[in-house]
Amino acid sequence: KEKTTIRYTLKKASPVSIRIYDVFGNLVKEIKDPPGGYKGLNEVPWDGRNGNGKIVASGAYLCVIKTNHGKVIRKIGVVK
Repeated sequence: KEKTTIRYTLKKASPVSIRIYDVFGNLVKEIKDPPGGYKGLNEVPWDGRNGNGKIVASGAYLCVIKTNHGKVIRKIGVVK
């Protein structure tokens, strides 16, 4: 039941979308209406599960955080 926290900082408040992809570009999880989107530090928990509720396999994943002001791509490593 391990979790991770996706952290990002915004210069201005903005709607946010977070999508997590595997290394092949397949969408693993979309976090709809994540908490945050405020100016400053924002934190969104991810429980390591895909869109079907199953725990993802060990490996590398890409987290894409999009706002009205641009996007950031972060790497996430899952180890079981």
